[in-house]
Amino acid sequence: MNNIESISRKKLMQFSFVMVLGFAILGLSIVLREKRIIPEWNGEIYRIENVNSLDAAFAHPYNKAVDNAGTLAFIFAHLIVCTVCFLIPGIEAIKKRACLKAVVFDFIVYVESWAYTFGVYRILKTVGGRIRPYMYFPNPSLKDIAEGDFISSWPSGHSSVVFLAGAFLFWWLKDSPMKPASKKILMAAVLVIGILTMVLRILSGNHFPTDVLTGAFIGFAVASIVSVANRKILTN
Repeated sequence: MNNIESISRKKLMQFSFVMVLGFAILGLSIVLREKRIIPEWNGEIYRIENVNSLDAAFAHPYNKAVDNAGTLAFIFAHLIVCTVCFLIPGIEAIKKRACLKAVVFDFIVYVESWAYTFGVYRILKTVGGRIRPYMYFPNPSLKDIAEGDFISSWPSGHSSVVFLAGAFLFWWLKDSPMKPASKKILMAAVLVIGILTMVLRILSGNHFPTDVLTGAFIGFAVASIVSVANRKILTN
């Protein structure tokens, strides 16, 4: 980011607007979630016949081990991003003020991407109120039922967050002097983890295919918009 040293007052205001809007959306998602009305479960298994044929074919009962594996997968994707985009450049830039500013800028974009993505998918979850697949089988997740999370199937938050990592890394690598072969390996690794996360979320009984596909689109699209918007502000 060669322009990181020349941030005018106008650009600073534009950056501030993007950040404030992101956290406003995040705040709205939290308020809506707190105000939502959670239906009481009467103990009866929901009828899978009420689900479209595509999603019904891939519905699974709840599996805690697979659920945890899906969480670990998306955490691993973000560990890759943090190591490649912040930790290594940060260590290299400690004695170079301009480079350190670039790392801080990228971290701010990363945090904004989280705020926007988390806010958007949580709002949709609250408004959608879709029943999770495991509710159509015996022995659903009693913990999620007690917390009211059983009506949060669409869209998949894990899928959104893991593809947020992929989108952020994609746009970060476009400005990176890293070798093309290394860029391809990194993107391939995060993409594989993203797909694995989607599959695990289905197999764990937490989501239908349309949930994870929508979540992946939200994560990649929102994080891409945030990344591009900030870079345009910086370069204009």
